[in-house]
Amino acid sequence: MYENTAEPESAQEIVENYLENGDKIPGLGHKVYDDEDPRAQKLLQRAEDLGLAGDGVEKMKKIQEIFADEKVSLIMNVDAGIAAVMSDLGWSPELGKGFFIIARTPGLVAHVHEEMDQPDFRRQDGEYKGD
Repeated sequence: MYENTAEPESAQEIVENYLENGDKIPGLGHKVYDDEDPRAQKLLQRAEDLGLAGDGVEKMKKIQEIFADEKVSLIMNVDAGIAAVMSDLGWSPELGKGFFIIARTPGLVAHVHEEMDQPDFRRQDGEYKGD
């Protein structure tokens, strides 16, 4: 979203383009968090504390603000926080998916660990229905 055109777009232009196309803005909204995504807030605060937060973080905050004014107020989620900080670090947008996966891996491992305590975690009695 930040770097998908030859010429950088302003926050206003990004919001207008997404609204015109009826698309959701990546990084805004969350199914669980209503007021704020604590992961995003901690990431942005840490970037600020380390002097890493710059134009990318400010642009994402501005996108959130403009979208709230023009359509609906949505929280900035952790994906937006990661993308904004990556942008400020000058990292390639193509690295984004990898960082998003890395950020979710501990949660996935914890989820699997919790399920391992369930009696039917390993379904040894089952019928294979594939080819």
